[in-house]
Amino acid sequence: MVVSVYLERADMFRHLGRALSWRSQGGKDLLLRTCAVSALASALFTNDTCCVVLTEFILKIARQNNLPPKPFLLALASSANIGSAATPIGNPQNLVIAVQSGISFGDFVFGILPATLVGVVVNAAILLCLYWRELSDEKCVDVSSHHD
Repeated sequence: MVVSVYLERADMFRHLGRALSWRSQGGKDLLLRTCAVSALASALFTNDTCCVVLTEFILKIARQNNLPPKPFLLALASSANIGSAATPIGNPQNLVIAVQSGISFGDFVFGILPATLVGVVVNAAILLCLYWRELSDEKCVDVSSHHD
């Protein structure tokens, strides 16, 4: 949890949010990026923190690109929950399990990462299938060049 605080202080969430739109190739690409960034961030910070902080960026990117926010917010929520399973610090339950069982951080990640990766990929595929028609193929506005 201490790592999460330091990463947050290092403005990591702002960088992750900007990574969502940087050179994005359109709505479908943005949805895939949302799944990947959400899963990664939740493994490092916790799914709650990830969702609370990244929601602002996702809404901003969707508005700036005239995209419906629903697919991206669902991608954030579902991918953050899946991604948080990857590490002991991703959610409090994992920390309890790791501490009580004596499983090292590395062994925990090594043991569960394959299932987590498959989960994120399947989740992204389902979301793409559900929202394919709503997602534009036009390139997205790069919010990394905009100042807040």
